Amino acid sequence: MKVIQHKVLILLVFACLSTTIGKSQALTVWPGDANNNGHVNHFDLIHVALGLGETGPARDSLSSAWLPQFLQTPWSQTLPGFPNMGYADCDGSGEIDFDDIATLQQNYGFFVGGFLGSDSSTLVTSGAPLISINIVPDSLPVNGSVHMVIEIYIGSPALAVDSICAMAFSVSYDTMLIDSVLSFTPGAFFAFDSSSVSLFNVNASSGLIEVGIARTVSSNLSGSGLLGTIVVALDDNIRVASNFVAEFGIAEAAAFTLFGSPVLLSQEPDSVEVITVGQDPVQGIDMKVYPVPASESLHLVGPDLDNARIRVVDLQGRVRKDLFLPNMNDYQLDIRDLTDGVYLLEVATSQGRHRTKFVVRAIN
Repeated sequence: MKVIQHKVLILLVFACLSTTIGKSQALTVWPGDANNNGHVNHFDLIHVALGLGETGPARDSLSSAWLPQFLQTPWSQTLPGFPNMGYADCDGSGEIDFDDIATLQQNYGFFVGGFLGSDSSTLVTSGAPLISINIVPDSLPVNGSVHMVIEIYIGSPALAVDSICAMAFSVSYDTMLIDSVLSFTPGAFFAFDSSSVSLFNVNASSGLIEVGIARTVSSNLSGSGLLGTIVVALDDNIRVASNFVAEFGIAEAAAFTLFGSPVLLSQEPDSVEVITVGQDPVQGIDMKVYPVPASESLHLVGPDLDNARIRVVDLQGRVRKDLFLPNMNDYQLDIRDLTDGVYLLEVATSQGRHRTKFVVRAIN
């Protein structure tokens, strides 16, 4: 009798352990967050696109609502360096398809608990094929409302992309100079037909145009060509004086082959001088900026300025600092969070503008 009791007890222990192990393996999925970094954005399209057609265990709750959903059994197939493929099954159906892209679009911009995870970037400083911005006119007269076309290219005849299947990138722009971003049209490189899919979003608060493009067929592309065109609107009732330079850069980018290998890209920004007809040209502000190089803070000394906007942009076009000061004539700008390198400082007010480069160098 005792032996039977012991056998029953052992079986119960194994049953409890199996249940516990099964629960510990379960995934918590937020629908649309395909790369499981706590934020739904254009980078999630990459993981969905690379998994199109794959099947695996369905979730108990087939819901696309922005609530935690539980996948009891993780998917067995997963690309190296990527989270479990079960996260890319955004609607929980057990198959990665276009409905998952629709769920991504439905929950675009949502993030979990105030935490904003970072996206893996394959953007490097040099030596890789370019993702470049091209603005045809060097200068643009603006009298009333004017639309401007920005072209985005990948690769070049001299240095083409070897193979690529999916990518996402962000174009930075100055929200003080650009009134609105109107559209994005995919270019010939990824084609206009059902062999590709794209996402487009404008993050006006951060001054970012977010784009995702991916193949929907199981093959890579190679070569170079037009990724797409962005149309922006400018108006002569601009909030700063004329003439000014509108800059556009690649703030971040990530690209992968069909099998999840990263594709390194370097970026090339572009700018255009905008001239608002009938207005006085920009008045330069007499301002001293020191020390050069700087390590912990940058000292800005100038005349009394009202509503001064201070921006720091790196050489990749990324806005690293953006702040407003109601009054300014002597200000210490904290730069301890900047890595070593060259940056562009811009101070803009209704009284004029000051632009200069400065160097950050850590104290040895």
